Amino acid sequence: MAGVLNSASAKGHTDIVKLLLEELKVDLCHNDGWSPLNSSSKDTDEKKNPNVDLCHNDGWSPLNSASAKGHTDIVKLLLEKNPNVDLCHNDGWSPLNSASDKGHTDIVKLLLEKNPKSSDKGHTDIVKLLLEKNPNVDLCNNDGWSPLNSASAKGHTDIVKLLLEKNPNVDLCNNDGWSPLNSASAKGHT
Repeated sequence: MAGVLNSASAKGHTDIVKLLLEELKVDLCHNDGWSPLNSSSKDTDEKKNPNVDLCHNDGWSPLNSASAKGHTDIVKLLLEKNPNVDLCHNDGWSPLNSASDKGHTDIVKLLLEKNPKSSDKGHTDIVKLLLEKNPNVDLCNNDGWSPLNSASAKGHTDIVKLLLEKNPNVDLCNNDGWSPLNSASAKGHT
C-alpha cells in the first residue's frame, strides 16, 4: 500500500493521496531520504498527526516541493497541518521563495495568509516579487503586524522603501498599539 501512496504522491494525485492518508502511516522514507509525502508534496499521516516538515536529504520539505511545483490544492492541505512555512531547503529557499520564483501567485497568497512576514526577515528580492503582484500591503498577521511594521522593527530600510512606494497605512498599529514609526524608533532605526 505504501508503494501506491508514493506513486500517487509523486504524481500529485491529491484525492487518491488524501484517501490513502486516512489509513496509512506514511512517514517511512526510501534510502535516499524521500518519504511518500515528500515525493508528492502532499501531507503525511501519523494517525492524524503527520510530520509535514519531514525533509528529503536536500532539505526539501513537502510544502517547499508543492510550492515550487504549483500544486495549490496540496499546499492548502499541508497548510492545514501547520507546517513550518519558513523551512528552507539546503540552498536556502523557503516555500514562499520557491512559489514566487515560479510565479505561482495563488500559492504565494496562501503562504502569505499563513505567515505574512517575509518583510521582517529581510528578504528584499521576495518582497520585490510579491509587490509586483499588487498585494494588500496592509494585510496583518494574527498579532496585527503589517509588512511595513515588521520591516521597520527589524531595520530593513530597503524593504521599508519598497513598501512605502505602495502607499501603505503608515499609522497601522499592531495589536500592542505600536505603529511602524514606534517600532523603528524604539529599535533606534534612524
